[in-house]
Amino acid sequence: VTGKTWQMSATGLPHNGEAQLAEVRKPDGSTAVLFSGRSNEGSHTHTPRGIAWSYDSGATFTDVRIADDLTAGITCLASVLSLDQQPVAGAEARTNGSSLVFSHPSSSANRSAGVLLRSDDDAESWQVVGPATPEDPGTSFGYSMLNSLPQEDSAAPTVGLTYETGAPGCAARSSACKIVYRTFEFGGQ
Repeated sequence: VTGKTWQMSATGLPHNGEAQLAEVRKPDGSTAVLFSGRSNEGSHTHTPRGIAWSYDSGATFTDVRIADDLTAGITCLASVLSLDQQPVAGAEARTNGSSLVFSHPSSSANRSAGVLLRSDDDAESWQVVGPATPEDPGTSFGYSMLNSLPQEDSAAPTVGLTYETGAPGCAARSSACKIVYRTFEFGGQ
């Protein structure tokens, strides 16, 4: 469309361009949109994330708060996914609400040590679910993307994870010369 400017939200969000949105179902049945994006605060090796919420389908967002928690790490695009079909087993007091899953490199030295995190309290706190690359936790782990997979009513939620990694013949500092896809079942602790 020529000559038109499209605005997705009336609220300014961090401008680094590496962000994810996830629709979260609250225990009361209402929904909200979570914004999780890299912040420009911090350093190359420790970057907190910016978190904001929309309660009107993305028309406006709350002020961005800096979440300097387990989601912080080396500068890299991370992924967040809402498991709203059923909460992750072991989630406390979240009947019919969403659990969130987050993936990113947890190393502070480089893009490696991919980790999966879980939040059962709307991104207020996170716990480690486990390594994204359990056979080699220290392997390179760059940009990642989570997706939900269909499940039976009685089955544990299953997510797919696509991520960039290194491979033989790659430049030593590259985390992006091979793309890997794997699945994880979230059955609780």
